[in-house]
Amino acid sequence: MRARNIALLLILTLLVSSFASANPFTDFWAKLTGNAVSDKSRQDNNQGNNEKSDDKSGKSGEPASANEQEGKKEQTKLTSKGLLRVIENQLKQLSTAFTGDRRAQAALKRLGEDLNKLKALTGQEPGEEQADGADDGSQGLYDALGCETCGNGVREGNEQCDGADLGGQTCESHNRQPIEQPGPGGNTASGSRTAVGQEGPGGVVTEGNRQPIGQEGPGSLKCKADCTFDTSLCPSEQPVRVIDIRAGLSHTCALIDNGDVYCWGRNNEGQLGNGGTSYSLVSKPVKAMVTGVTQISAGDRFTCALTSSGMYCWGQNSNGQLGNGSAVYSQPTPTLVDQTTMGTPTSIYAGSDDTCAISNNKLYCWGRNEQGLAGTGSKVQQTRPTLSNLANPKSVAIGYYHACAIDTSNKVLCSGYNAHNELAQFDLVTSYSYKPAVNPAITGATGITAGYYNSCATDSTGTLTCWGWAWGGYALTTPTLPNGVSALAADAGADESCAIGSDNKLYCWGANQLGEVTGSTMMTNPSKVAVGSAHICALNTTGIYCWGSTFSTTPGLVDFSTCGNNAAEFFFEKCDGIDLNGETCQTQGGFSGGTVSCNANCNGFDVSACTGPGCGNGIKEGSEACDGADLGGKTCADYPRPPEEECPAICCVWGGPGRSPACTADCITIQPNNCADISMCVS
Repeated sequence: MRARNIALLLILTLLVSSFASANPFTDFWAKLTGNAVSDKSRQDNNQGNNEKSDDKSGKSGEPASANEQEGKKEQTKLTSKGLLRVIENQLKQLSTAFTGDRRAQAALKRLGEDLNKLKALTGQEPGEEQADGADDGSQGLYDALGCETCGNGVREGNEQCDGADLGGQTCESHNRQPIEQPGPGGNTASGSRTAVGQEGPGGVVTEGNRQPIGQEGPGSLKCKADCTFDTSLCPSEQPVRVIDIRAGLSHTCALIDNGDVYCWGRNNEGQLGNGGTSYSLVSKPVKAMVTGVTQISAGDRFTCALTSSGMYCWGQNSNGQLGNGSAVYSQPTPTLVDQTTMGTPTSIYAGSDDTCAISNNKLYCWGRNEQGLAGTGSKVQQTRPTLSNLANPKSVAIGYYHACAIDTSNKVLCSGYNAHNELAQFDLVTSYSYKPAVNPAITGATGITAGYYNSCATDSTGTLTCWGWAWGGYALTTPTLPNGVSALAADAGADESCAIGSDNKLYCWGANQLGEVTGSTMMTNPSKVAVGSAHICALNTTGIYCWGSTFSTTPGLVDFSTCGNNAAEFFFEKCDGIDLNGETCQTQGGFSGGTVSCNANCNGFDVSACTGPGCGNGIKEGSEACDGADLGGKTCADYPRPPEEECPAICCVWGGPGRSPACTADCITIQPNNCADISMCVS
């Protein structure tokens, strides 16, 4: 049966293609009937050699009238329309018979295009129904076969996509969600030593504890040459995304896009928020007991989070930094901040032993408040939110004894301790300021961050300016970025500070006691950075990496994995056991059947059991030996030279320039026939 179908396809190909090359319809009809018609004989109706009159009078050999000629032409067109319908029905049947055969479907597609040309010659539009009264819902061969024009930039028929036309699909709609950061227009700010960045339209993006600017992760959904989706360029094929990372003195937390918070590191004060305390280090992320989180911030030994139901803080509370009206030494379980006096907060910032939040364009602070850090006009400890003198704040950064903020006029104002020029106010009579003082050196500020005794800010030109000094007396000068490289984000810690350059590299400077600065040179494509007391963490498209302190000088991937529990979780589990995250053989390579499975590491898929027309897409997949030009690395050298009678040593070159094996059409076998160059042999 298949042989019959192939023969029929070849016959129709020759028939239709030759017809389509004829322009006047009479030429087409003459070829079909075998009667050659010259231009002269077409004009000379009297001779009638190949166009004998068959008019109603029954007379033969007489010139036909104009009406008779028109009638004959119309009859010819109707007859040809019927013939075209027969051909069309045959092609429809062949399309069904060759389902899954890409080569045959391609040939049928070309036939469909030629047939549409012939329809035009009969006065019938390509999508017009045939004039025989049949109503079978046919839209013409071109549509009936589900054909399309792959490569014209317009998604049609059965095409998944075509060029830039993705039909509205994205990485997310294919369960491949790139690691992203908050976009412009929202306040993601929180925390002390706030990382600086750039202000996005509609709101400050880069506020908060060691917070880099928000920028989309690289990569996106693409369309392959065969008009199927290519998800390989989606930055990370993962079920959840990391929204933010924040580092405290000796702990780090990550905010996941589902509103969960995971923390790791030291938990002696309950700063991880899992309900317990431990003097031993927690090396694997644990889930904090809070949900629906939109922003996080990490202080020295405590952590805070903003949710739709209010602010929650946990960990050390000896100075009232949790804001619940008490100064109990520690609270390992998230506790609600007393918001009675401030209303609904829009952002939260945690410092060494102090916390601040913005609500209704006003700044409220609580905690130790030593040296007048909160800008309230006093140095009295506050266990509940208290109104600051800073008006119209946009973002805040809190250090050890000082705090800095950017207001709505993009000025930088600082208050608190100034013994080390933390406030950039050398002319102060005293070593502290109860009220915010303007930093005159910076205008057009876009981001602010504060370390223990130092601060940094970026401006609208991408220039990074730092002032103060490092804890322990280490010099903390502004790094020299390469020419043409601006600072996208920065974060100041106790002994070190870091900046993300516009060249997607991480630049760090400072004490480097435990290799923090050294390790930063190995970090590639960072999108966020968080600097602790003696450790640094950074986020890129493959996960969160940390180094320094008890880690090492080489960035190491934070292990969120729970591989083996049949649930794809976190940002580097693409699958887990039976949880394939919606992937199938079709989405993993265009196969028509079979079963895809998850590999043992939960970071990829096994398509060896997939079957079907993955063959023909030019990519060796599954059980294919090859696919088009993709020979799996095989060359002529991998195959034995043929016998002497087939490839004489004196003249035959095996595997010479331009010679390579060839893949069979079914992708099952690699044939080395083309490896032999016998052009120099004389028969």
